[in-house]
Amino acid sequence: MAKVLAMGSAEFVRLMQLGGADGLLANAQTLPELLMQAMADKHNGIVLVDADLASAVPPEVSEQMGSDAKTRLLILQSHSASMLRGRIRQVVGADLMASDSTTTGMIK
Repeated sequence: MAKVLAMGSAEFVRLMQLGGADGLLANAQTLPELLMQAMADKHNGIVLVDADLASAVPPEVSEQMGSDAKTRLLILQSHSASMLRGRIRQVVGADLMASDSTTTGMIK
């Protein structure tokens, strides 16, 4: 089964790990090398990158991961990341007071 790998800040990685992803702490300097390693690992199916690091993704890596059927690169923008964070909090029970109306349009 293909793995989901999250790269970014400690908060971003921790939240993605709660959702079942593997995680690596990354910053603008370390991200390009970590992405190259992720592409070389045949077990990675999806690589999630914190939107704060989007500018550090080299164009050639983005193009290769976008066209490579084995590994896909997804950059989570602020809106989708907050929706995903909210859904993860709900699933793990950290947000016990959330109503069903807050989950409309969220990843299920």
